[in-house]
Amino acid sequence: VSTQSTGSTFVSFLLDSPNLLPNTQKIKMMRQNIARKVLSSGFLGSNPVLLTSSASVLNTISASFSQPPQNLFTQKRFKTSSARRLRQLKKDTDEHPFVQNLIQTRAADDLDKRVFPSGKNDGVTVIDCFYRNLPSTAAAFLIKEGDEAAFVDNNTVHCVPALLHALKVNGLKPEQVKYLILTHIHLDHAGATYPLSQLCPNAKILCHPKAIRHLNDPTRLIGGVRRVFGYQLIESCFKAEQIGSVPLDRIQAVSHGSRLTFGKREIEFTHVLGHARHHILIHDLTYKSIFTGDELGVSYQPFMNMFIRKPNAPKDSFLFPTTAPSDFDANEEWKVLDRIEKLVKEGKIEYAYLTHFGLWNDLPRGLQQLRMAYLLHSNLTLHIRHRIQNSIFNHIEEASFGNTPKQRVLVGKQFVSRRDGSELPIDEYYEELYLEEVMDELRRFWSAQLEEAGVDTDDRLLRLHMGWDCALNGSGIINAAIRDLLTVH
Repeated sequence: VSTQSTGSTFVSFLLDSPNLLPNTQKIKMMRQNIARKVLSSGFLGSNPVLLTSSASVLNTISASFSQPPQNLFTQKRFKTSSARRLRQLKKDTDEHPFVQNLIQTRAADDLDKRVFPSGKNDGVTVIDCFYRNLPSTAAAFLIKEGDEAAFVDNNTVHCVPALLHALKVNGLKPEQVKYLILTHIHLDHAGATYPLSQLCPNAKILCHPKAIRHLNDPTRLIGGVRRVFGYQLIESCFKAEQIGSVPLDRIQAVSHGSRLTFGKREIEFTHVLGHARHHILIHDLTYKSIFTGDELGVSYQPFMNMFIRKPNAPKDSFLFPTTAPSDFDANEEWKVLDRIEKLVKEGKIEYAYLTHFGLWNDLPRGLQQLRMAYLLHSNLTLHIRHRIQNSIFNHIEEASFGNTPKQRVLVGKQFVSRRDGSELPIDEYYEELYLEEVMDELRRFWSAQLEEAGVDTDDRLLRLHMGWDCALNGSGIINAAIRDLLTVH
């Protein structure tokens, strides 16, 4: 299915599917507003054929959500949560022969192969962090200006040897690092900030104002990550025990729209929402590039090149969103895309550096892909929100809740009582109900896009790799639905 036809079909899907969502005026208006925004953006083109309805879309894009289950409490295809799902995916990935070979040959120790220039002649070095024992999955960046340097993001404690090697390759010492710039403080972006700040004693940490307290006291941050990943993964992936407190006098907040002169560069910082409340975009005005963190999605392009099977497949093949739990907001993500698209059209941005992973050249195409994907994410969020609302407000007296008062379900710790008498926080409860279904939707959608880009999606390692992001995005969608419901009510 082509990108344009998929997008236009999805607009029809939003407008013409009365059975998918409750036929209330509010939901109809939200569905129409999303579709209207897509149509007005022009990314579907002007071909009238692309704007027609498709009766089969319920059986192709969102078959599993066409009919809500008869009993919202007992119909569980799987019993799972994001932490359990991610733990299993990590185990299966580590046992894959390709990854086993990387581990046994100590590929991560070959630092020369993990550090390479961006190819843009802009003084940027890309550092492959080998996140989760996989190449081309997460990057950090070193900007060199004369005899000074700045890191943009730093991944996890595991990446510190590669970060120091990048300095060595560029003829620099840790004392010459002037800035550690953080797009945001999720641990796959800022998990090495503490040890790196100890090794680079002259570096100032530049971040969003809301990130300062978490860098100074990472207890709450680590607790939130542990909730998503579980105790086992937070140690194996992030080495949480080595994440310490950064002194306040080493941290400097950057305000929205502020600029930094670094050598010959002029860098502008922009506060953005959608992925995290403490996220910034780093716009290099001199070289017309932008460091996007997670706001421009993920590509893993070099990793996926291993699975390319069409000789004429595009170099920049596919972008998809990253909607991590706690702060995902599709409306805010759409505003970020609008902002970047405007700068691209004005000639102020020519290419982007994605933490996941590396250089991205074709920004118009990538923005188009992300808009279409956020439509799916928005619709899934609306649908899950309706199902949760239905279970809470229409069935609050059901036996599965026991005597749990409505107030306790909606506020405070938001516990839900189950039939066996045990209790779960409301987000974990609904993850158990819906996570696998949402993951199936995302897999189906992304697989179609990857197939179109010439990627062999039958490969088990690629499916495991994609499953990781499906699990995180699915958790983000469910949490967004819960958050939206609690805010409205």
